[in-house]
Amino acid sequence: MVRRPRNTIPYALLVMGTFLMSGCGDSYSPNTSAPSKCQVDWGAGSGDTNPELVSRAEHKLLEHGVTITDAKGDWIWPGNQEDNPSPYPVPFADLIGATFAVDADYLYVRLTVDGVYPRTEAELPWYGEDQINKLNVNICLDTDNNKNTGSLADNGSEVMLAADMMTTPLCGWEDVYDFWYGPTGVDFPETQRYEHTFNRNLVVAAWGGAGFDYRVIVFPVGLLGIRPGQTIAVNGWDECASLQYPERHATFDVLGPGGMNSREVIQLPN
Repeated sequence: MVRRPRNTIPYALLVMGTFLMSGCGDSYSPNTSAPSKCQVDWGAGSGDTNPELVSRAEHKLLEHGVTITDAKGDWIWPGNQEDNPSPYPVPFADLIGATFAVDADYLYVRLTVDGVYPRTEAELPWYGEDQINKLNVNICLDTDNNKNTGSLADNGSEVMLAADMMTTPLCGWEDVYDFWYGPTGVDFPETQRYEHTFNRNLVVAAWGGAGFDYRVIVFPVGLLGIRPGQTIAVNGWDECASLQYPERHATFDVLGPGGMNSREVIQLPN
């Protein structure tokens, strides 16, 4: 389901309403200190989270964003024999909304889940003798709305946005953000689908994540081939690895109502 913005509510009330609906603290007070080496290297809360950018992003998302909504508790089995046949009900791996807004400089993305992202490895849930140990959220954008071009394995996408949580080599449990672009025409392995991979240092800013039920990520629009008013198609998913399923899917959730083939067409506002 795609929800178009309604601009009949004053911005201040929209901000207040969103704050009151969130059970996870102050959504509008990100850490604005200088990023650490870990943050720069891994894209964790990276780049510039100055108050002006935060205000600009939240205003765009709340007043001019387009939201794709998803039902709660709709985890699915992706169909691979190596995957968990009974996906774990991981609350923070249950996407319930993705909001997109754009201006001449940035693409703003807000991801909302039906739970709170863990702040430490100690908060990672157990299911019997198995424990979740990694989270991946992938949002693929078909920027020309033609599924016969781009990366065919990703439903014709030209860009893949990633918002992950993992144990990093030097920094411990971290939010990790990156994006991939420039489809190569290669479907497998997955790491060869795009010419420009990871690009962690090019993520402009990110906040939310650990300890919250949402993430806001700001991407440089020039590299993505996106502009205000553009019609694009979106397909996304949320997945977790675990001790027993380290390379596959312990749980899996698709954004939108279409199951594995979900593809939502949206028009980015001007």
